[in-house]
Amino acid sequence: MPFSLTRLTVARSMPPPFPQEVKAFIKQHGLTLCIPQRELGKGAFGHVEMVIITLPDGTTVKAARKTLHACETKGAVAALRRILNQELAGLAAAAGCEHAVQCLGYRLPTDDDERAELLLSCAEGGSVENLLVGAGL
Repeated sequence: MPFSLTRLTVARSMPPPFPQEVKAFIKQHGLTLCIPQRELGKGAFGHVEMVIITLPDGTTVKAARKTLHACETKGAVAALRRILNQELAGLAAAAGCEHAVQCLGYRLPTDDDERAELLLSCAEGGSVENLLVGAGL
């Protein structure tokens, strides 16, 4: 199974849940409207960035965009879809949990040169790796 920043996020400080109309807007427009702020991490399969999404009322929301890069091999779309579906299954298992990262939206690739993207709630707190290193484990 590929390394996953989604499963390795420690959510010490999660924002309050969004109202339904905000969730719907972010799900429909979040990936196209998000503006990258800084890189949070990267690996062999992609990278994660902190992004800002401006809502219709002008307020902004912080989120994390995880991008899984397309491969140049035959069957890349199927492989990306499989990886993304594994991520989505893990996120669905934690849906509604106040201490877990939530899926705000996603984009499945339809062509071999496209990437897969996940839009995730932003958890301030760092990674499990940093938590363990800090604890001397």
